[in-house]
Amino acid sequence: MIESTPRIDRLLRLSSNPRGLKELLTSIFFEPGVTSNICGIWLRGSFAFLNTIKDPHARLRTFIRRDPELGGLWVGAFITGAHQCLRDARGASWKIDLNAAAWTDIFVSFIQEPVPVLASEACEMTRADESRLLYLCNDKNYTVPPLFPFASFGSTTLVDTNLDVREHALCGSNNCLGYAGFTWVCPGGTTIEQSKHDPPLTTIRPKYGQFSHYDVDVDIDDYAPIRGDARSTVGGILHGWILKTSTQRSNSM
Repeated sequence: MIESTPRIDRLLRLSSNPRGLKELLTSIFFEPGVTSNICGIWLRGSFAFLNTIKDPHARLRTFIRRDPELGGLWVGAFITGAHQCLRDARGASWKIDLNAAAWTDIFVSFIQEPVPVLASEACEMTRADESRLLYLCNDKNYTVPPLFPFASFGSTTLVDTNLDVREHALCGSNNCLGYAGFTWVCPGGTTIEQSKHDPPLTTIRPKYGQFSHYDVDVDIDDYAPIRGDARSTVGGILHGWILKTSTQRSNSM
């Protein structure tokens, strides 16, 4: 079993991290190309489709196909009832846990994507890349990543970005989130250092969901669809997180 499922030992250790478990389960709804202004309609369609699958075994298979690396976790979730946490995903209200994502090599948030190298003559950058660099620069105001997984939309002129962000945006190097290892605190105050494992976690492994080539008959109105709340909530929180840049620039002048 362990040989056929390389991450089974990592999934078992997550039992002491309920938030991490929940975050990994709900990560099946994360899609890199979906930004905060359209995540509501993305989730609405996802749940409308899931409502057409009445057989719990068929629904379990659907979740596993979406991200096979989490197959063992999904089986346990259905046995224990932990899969009920997916109700929170209706409003995009789950919070990311980068430690759990790094531990299992799971793609859970836009913040994990690498920042592309900007051309020397570039005068603006996407707000998603701005957010990534703000977090990577580890400024005191950005030590905590955006709580929700969907990226902000739009762009920012370079002259309006944080000075550290501007420097790294034009440095000509690849910038991305990675990790060096984990430290396990054991009884008696001893610690065990566990170094980075292969493959490197800076390599983003996409979800395996495929677009359907046929129409799916769903009754959206009967399934309490998401309306504007998910979009406005996620977008508003990301907007507030990024706005600390303007405040910091003003205070430093």
